[in-house]
Amino acid sequence: MVHLRRAQPPRRTGPKTQLRARYWLAALMIAGLVLGTGAVPAQAADTDHSPPYSQRIDLQVLLPDGWSESGGLNDQNVSVGRATSEPGVDHWHAVRWTPSGKVSDLGTLAGGRDSSAMAINNSGVVVGQSDATSSYGTHTVNAVKWDARGKITALSAGPGATGSIATGVNQTGTIIGASTIGGRARAIRWTASGHGSRLKLLAGSNTSRASDINNHGVTVGQSATVSGGVVSAGHAVVWNRSGAVRDLGTLPGGKVSDATAVNDRGIVVGTADAATHLGVMHAVRWDALGHITDLGTLPGGSLSQAIAVNTAGTVVGVSDSPNSLHPEDLHAVRWDTAGHITELGTLSPNDTGHPVAISDRGTIIGRAPSVPGTVNLPVTWNRAGKIMQLPILLGGDESGLTTAINERGTILGDNSAPGEIPRAALWKK
Repeated sequence: MVHLRRAQPPRRTGPKTQLRARYWLAALMIAGLVLGTGAVPAQAADTDHSPPYSQRIDLQVLLPDGWSESGGLNDQNVSVGRATSEPGVDHWHAVRWTPSGKVSDLGTLAGGRDSSAMAINNSGVVVGQSDATSSYGTHTVNAVKWDARGKITALSAGPGATGSIATGVNQTGTIIGASTIGGRARAIRWTASGHGSRLKLLAGSNTSRASDINNHGVTVGQSATVSGGVVSAGHAVVWNRSGAVRDLGTLPGGKVSDATAVNDRGIVVGTADAATHLGVMHAVRWDALGHITDLGTLPGGSLSQAIAVNTAGTVVGVSDSPNSLHPEDLHAVRWDTAGHITELGTLSPNDTGHPVAISDRGTIIGRAPSVPGTVNLPVTWNRAGKIMQLPILLGGDESGLTTAINERGTILGDNSAPGEIPRAALWKK
């Protein structure tokens, strides 16, 4: 199972640390998406220099001075993303990289100039989006998939859809994504053969988002109401294999919840508020039966978010803390299967960190600044919570981030080449 980054930080009045804008988040805008007990002592500035992530493979680009950005990784170390495709012009093509970093241009739909690859499964099926020009001359953006040989197929989003994107694919080939219908986002799921179905809404909702899918076809996300461009009354939901929707609810007295990830045991993680902290989100975990647990925050904190979960049920995310150098800072944390929270190590004392995924072996990937307020660097945390910076290209702005980790322990992400040119990379043990 490949573990991908899933979610953005929580927000309250005065947004917390912002994520670097990524192309797939921008792409989602076509679908109208705007959408614990007992703490273990923190391991701030406890850097681990021993883990063996010393090998960086710089993934090839399509042009000599071109840009590239990572998207997804499978367990064979085949990765996908996008790369600039025309000199001097801001156009990108979806690409696939071999384990050694050799690039292949996956191209676009007929008449298109831009495409991007978001995810790849172990069978080599790639999903993402491409623009196209119809026989009537109209320009559209469509969800697509590429088979293992690189053949592209448009995925139908159904009648009335004005745009779509495929964001994830499981090991059986089931695909999730979003479409725009009447100016609102709708979660959609496609079978391995490409048949698409809009996922059902909760009563009273008019928009939805699919955040994650497990290998049994269970899909999680949010069903909400949008009025005047503002999302309200959103609840975390789970769609079963047949498409039936179930409301996961909120913490007692709460109004809002959101599901960000699901593992193959049906454990769901995300955020929810409660009567005691309306509008301020806490990390939560739902068991396979839908029972909710408040994972809490670091001591003295007020908000948190669960971002990813591995098969065992270990959760990673972020929490604020009164020890932060700045009030808006969020700290990388891990919750064990009993719900105990641990603050993960930082590259400098009391600084921030942001985990994006956790492998079944317990390795966590993410990003963290080396000096407070500076650019982020790609990092890993081991099972003890110790942090290690991954080796990056020198001569650029010396920044980077991680995107995915597979069961071999290989990490996919991005760093910066000289001239502040983004380049995708693999890190291996």
